[in-house]
Amino acid sequence: MHRRSLLSACIATALLAACGGGGGSTGGATASSPTSVPPPAPTPTPPPSRSYIFETAGRSIGRLDFSPPDQEQARLDQRQEWTNRQGVFTVGANDGLGSCCLASGNGAGFDLSNAVYNIRAGGFDLESGEYIFARAGAGATVVSPLGEFVLRVGDQGRVKRALRLDSGAFAFLADRDLNGFSTGSALASTDATVRSDGARLAAANIRLLALTAATGYYRGTPQQVATPSSLIDIGDQELVAAYVRANPDVPIYPDGLERYFLAVPRLQGATPLRADVTGAYASLVEQYAVAAGAVPLEADVRVQYLLGLRGWLIPRLVRLLLRNDATAAAEAAAIRAPTIQAETAIFRSARPPVNAAGNLFPGADMILVTGGSRTLPAPGPADSAALTANDLQFTSVSITRPPVTLLAVTVPAANQADIDARLNTDQSVTITTAQAFRGTSWFSYRIRAQNGEEGEGRAYVIVL
Repeated sequence: MHRRSLLSACIATALLAACGGGGGSTGGATASSPTSVPPPAPTPTPPPSRSYIFETAGRSIGRLDFSPPDQEQARLDQRQEWTNRQGVFTVGANDGLGSCCLASGNGAGFDLSNAVYNIRAGGFDLESGEYIFARAGAGATVVSPLGEFVLRVGDQGRVKRALRLDSGAFAFLADRDLNGFSTGSALASTDATVRSDGARLAAANIRLLALTAATGYYRGTPQQVATPSSLIDIGDQELVAAYVRANPDVPIYPDGLERYFLAVPRLQGATPLRADVTGAYASLVEQYAVAAGAVPLEADVRVQYLLGLRGWLIPRLVRLLLRNDATAAAEAAAIRAPTIQAETAIFRSARPPVNAAGNLFPGADMILVTGGSRTLPAPGPADSAALTANDLQFTSVSITRPPVTLLAVTVPAANQADIDARLNTDQSVTITTAQAFRGTSWFSYRIRAQNGEEGEGRAYVIVL
């Protein structure tokens, strides 16, 4: 019998001596009171646990900086944490990136079990190795490019309308919270509707990255895209967000892109663009979104269109802006989604290796070659055009560009008829392309960081 039930039974009977601890005697002796039994201590309720997810089109790993919304910009009061290898930070789990990366900051008293903090995240897409930076507002548990867009626009309904997540081919099958709906979690679901919407969310993040990158180049006639270190840049999100705030009922995708670009403020002194060039520019961005499709379920497809942003879309947008003539406009306007799908397939079939266990991440390089050859400078802290310029490493509290040594450069046998790449004695790399070659090929390289960790990178050679 339970102890409390036993005590009740003893009190209810005159035979106190039968009740353990009461004691008794014969012959009229006065019985003593039963021993008091304290009630059992209640089982403490565990503190609430909360997980935060970092994503691009799929899961990303890296550092999360938490700060009160009114102090995010100044960064006077913040807490730094790291995701685990699956792109998730769970409060109290202590399962981050291991001994390399430590929690830090002066926000030791933050209660991260409550989603009341703005979040800045920086790290690497687990599928493509692309470096990504994103933010999210208070209340969010998923940090992604779309999460930052929601923070900037201030209204999820407007974001969904602008990116056509509320109607048409790109629309969610059910209404989703962009601050809490995760592509990675959704694609692992057994619910077909949830899986489909997870894929649509991945496609929406790719569309947004394409739009923000295109916005940055459209602002002013750019220099030729030639450096391999260009990373996915969402720094021009604010221009897109300002347009959505000012035009809350006007979708950008798919048929509002030309109107959008005509409203983008160009830099002072930028070369005026022909109207047909602006129309063709919008058409390239639209067709890229159509090519990526509404449901890129497979990881290889997500990699294809993430890498294609730097390896296919941006070089062609830049070429169009630089030429700025009727012929260039006509050529660009004629490109349709099937061509894009075919020409970006190399980023899927020759997918770059991603460091799943270590802390060194050689980023994929997009190298534009004109005139038949090009030499990239040796690795160095000031050389943004070096082959290793976007090779980054997790350290104890940050993500840095470490000093590295190039160990080898290798062109696969299948690609040697199109390109040649040589590692020179001074650590520079010379790339030569066949005279008749047009398109994209690739070679691999291997590096060693100062701490001895080695990694393999992939460089895509582009000839337009």
